[in-house]
Amino acid sequence: MEFSTMVLTMYVAVEDDPANDERVIGIAVEQALLAAELGYNPWFTEHHFRGPWHSNPIQFASYIAPQIPRDRYLGFGVISVPYYHPVRLVESMNQLDQLTKGRTLYGLGSGFPGIEPLGLGLEADYHRSGQATEDMLEIMERLWDFKTGDQDYVFDTPTQKGIIKRRVTPSAYRKRRPTVIRTASRDASVVKAAQRGMPAFLGTFSAESPLRDQLRAYVERYGQIMGPVVERKPGQATAAAYAAGGDMHNLIAGTPDTVAQKVQALADLGLNHLLLRFLGEWPGATRWISESSMRLFASDVAPRFRHLPALRDPQGVDLQAAE
Repeated sequence: MEFSTMVLTMYVAVEDDPANDERVIGIAVEQALLAAELGYNPWFTEHHFRGPWHSNPIQFASYIAPQIPRDRYLGFGVISVPYYHPVRLVESMNQLDQLTKGRTLYGLGSGFPGIEPLGLGLEADYHRSGQATEDMLEIMERLWDFKTGDQDYVFDTPTQKGIIKRRVTPSAYRKRRPTVIRTASRDASVVKAAQRGMPAFLGTFSAESPLRDQLRAYVERYGQIMGPVVERKPGQATAAAYAAGGDMHNLIAGTPDTVAQKVQALADLGLNHLLLRFLGEWPGATRWISESSMRLFASDVAPRFRHLPALRDPQGVDLQAAE
């Protein structure tokens, strides 16, 4: 089983001052490097107008990549695809995939509502409906498949357009595309992820159905379970959940034995990758709580699950054999 952890030096409104940016970026680097040292795959998030390093996670990950062990993966939870031109995003994803020898995990989603879509040129309704994300994912799939010599591919959405005459370069590392993990808060997204053979985030805070129902729907259509998982409090909206601490619902806490029992229950469902968040904020006074938990899990819990099958990608390659 693989264990990843989110690098979360979250935005604090009272510290929104340019003089604070260098300190927060430095803390994010420090947290990412320690996570990798302890055996976790560091994951990065994307936000705009809400913190000094979240706005360009691929660039941030490119700085981290050469400083961590070669067998670690870099994850993104999530890249907000409507905010990019599809050619530039595919180029960036493929480039990092090449540089890390295929060890990138791209969670793709819509991004937060509110001021982000407007600031990045999207109509609120187009973003909120999920159509902006669906349009982008469809174009990106076509770009990954396009070969020089194919008939021109033309796309035109409310925000982006292009005429493709040659393949996007570079290609992904030794496979059709990088490992893409689909955010599946809507039941229809669970089905689409399974139909496309994609790993999926299941049981997110805004999910329409409980985790077990999402698992059943995914297995019926694909037969495997892949990707991080977390449960939410029923009826709680995503943004409100974060603001009110709702993301602490179903918190796993206790001795290493207690935590291992909870992880085993998830493993028994067929999950092979857990994306962990350790409580406590690294820029503030509660850092010691987060760091202590991260170290204890790495030393006393994670080793119990190393025998379980590691990351799988239906469109990938055996990276160990390929090197």
